[in-house]
Amino acid sequence: MRTDPKPLAAVLAVGIVLGAGLMRVVDRRPFGRGRMVQHLARRLHLSEGQRKDVEKIVEDKRRKLDALRDELHPRFEDIRESARVEIRKLLDPVQQAEFDRMDAEFKARHKQHRHPDGPPPPP
Repeated sequence: MRTDPKPLAAVLAVGIVLGAGLMRVVDRRPFGRGRMVQHLARRLHLSEGQRKDVEKIVEDKRRKLDALRDELHPRFEDIRESARVEIRKLLDPVQQAEFDRMDAEFKARHKQHRHPDGPPPPP
C-alpha cells in the first residue's frame, strides 16, 4: 500500500520553513558583520559617537542572540529528528530512500545557508 505523498511533502515543507525561519531569527549574521551598523549610520546620519554606541549595542545583542541560538538549536534539532524518524517509519522502502535523499539535500542546504563562508568566527 502506497501512502499519499502530499501529507509528507506538507510536513517537510513546514519543517523547512520553520527551520529556516528559526535560524534566521537567531543566526549570528542577519546583516553580516558590521553591515547593520553601516546601514543604520547611513540611513539615520548617525554621528561618530552614535555609531560607536549603536555598534556596542548591536554587538551586545548579537552575543545574547548567539547564546539563545546555542540554547535553542539542539532542542530544535531534536524535534526535527524526532519528526524525521516518525515520518520515515510510515514510508515504504522506496519512499524511505527518496526521503533520505531529501533529508540529505535539506541538511546540505541548511549547512551552506548557516555558514556560506565556512564556519562562523569564534565569539
